[in-house]
Amino acid sequence: MKMFKSVISVLALATLTAGSAFAGPPVAVTFKNLGTTDAAYTIITSNEASTNVNAVPKPVATVRAGGADTYT
Repeated sequence: MKMFKSVISVLALATLTAGSAFAGPPVAVTFKNLGTTDAAYTIITSNEASTNVNAVPKPVATVRAGGADTYT
């Protein structure tokens, strides 16, 4: 049982360390709609979901043709 607790502790520490290592500086995202129709913002991956949660200001739901949206 003691060995099991040690393994769990090491795995938890490794997970927290890896998570902080992947965190980087804030970035600015600019989406340019170069198409001829409106583009709808749809979250597909977990990375896009976390970007949306942390974005200031939030991305707009629709970008008109020829328009752009910027968030950090």
